[in-house]
Amino acid sequence: MSLLATPLLEIHERLGARLVPFAGYRMPVFYGSQLEEHRAVRTHAGLFDVSHMAVCAISGEAATDALERLLPRAVTPLQPGRALYTLVLNEAGGIRDDILLYRRESGFWLICNASNTDKLKAYFAEATAGEDVNFEWLEGYALLALQGPAARSILESCVELPDSARGIPTKRFTFTSNVALAFPQSDTHPATTAAAEFIARTGYTGEDGFELLVTNGQAGCTVFERLIAHGATPAGLGARDTLRLEAALPLYGHELDETTSPVAAGLSTFLTPDKTPAYVGKAAVQQAHAEGTEHQLIGLTLSEKSIPRAGCAVFRTNASLEQGTAASNEAIQVGHVTSGTLSPTLGYPIALAYVASDALDGPFEVDIRGRRIPATRTPLPFYRASKTP
Repeated sequence: MSLLATPLLEIHERLGARLVPFAGYRMPVFYGSQLEEHRAVRTHAGLFDVSHMAVCAISGEAATDALERLLPRAVTPLQPGRALYTLVLNEAGGIRDDILLYRRESGFWLICNASNTDKLKAYFAEATAGEDVNFEWLEGYALLALQGPAARSILESCVELPDSARGIPTKRFTFTSNVALAFPQSDTHPATTAAAEFIARTGYTGEDGFELLVTNGQAGCTVFERLIAHGATPAGLGARDTLRLEAALPLYGHELDETTSPVAAGLSTFLTPDKTPAYVGKAAVQQAHAEGTEHQLIGLTLSEKSIPRAGCAVFRTNASLEQGTAASNEAIQVGHVTSGTLSPTLGYPIALAYVASDALDGPFEVDIRGRRIPATRTPLPFYRASKTP
């Protein structure tokens, strides 16, 4: 099957990005150094092309009621200009996808994972057949993510807005619709304009930042180039993954899937478990809250600089081992790693892992290529950004 391209492919090629298949697209994994791109986001600002994510405009008289039924988090209280993170569940309480939902003056925007687009298209269409609700899946738009402590200053330095406070959101999980971006003339670029459907103060790195939905590919290229010219570092999928892992943000296909309960994944904060009307998966969510789950997602840090990868077995050492009277190979497997890396910010290996709920106190070992490395349970997130104004 041929791979799709985002509207920014030409820029990625010009910048020398290493392109890899990802969710059906050719995407940049890094441009030069994944480590430098990671550090740029933590210390200044990085710029990601996330146009592979699917964007859906939801409208119609029944839109709010439909979303209340399809989503496990209350939608009605969401005010225009606000956004929320939540999930789409199946009847058994498993996770079809995790999404961002934005409340417009009339209707909603929804952003979901590229790999789940076809699945959600079919599901939403079937679940709302005959209702006055329309799901319009957008084509040709560019979605950019400017992330890092300098993100706001960079955005304000290169974009002229009639009202900066109105054009650039000042709080997390807020957004501004229909923004006219005016780029002044510089030594290297002529004055130009671009239109954004919205600028949202959201992201997937653990840092402050913005996501810009730009109306077409050409305008998206313009915005991408101008943000780089004003100090943002282009960053690829590699840095995006290590950044989100330090912030303990889940990745679909690793921490989340159709068999995983949001309660086990530690995502109860993003649900309204007892809300009415009943939502898809409600009974299963309530049962998981009442009875607990077989496994829970936890954070681990390793004592040696060996990198834990998805699928690595997690062992709990038994009582006799703790007393030094048993061999390591007598430990009991209690779970597996879902994501792991050598943290560029912290300097030591970190991992997310599902571990049996009756073995959460450890001590643990992670099997890496036949060697069992001692690991310690660590509160999440591994990294928390300083607050920015």
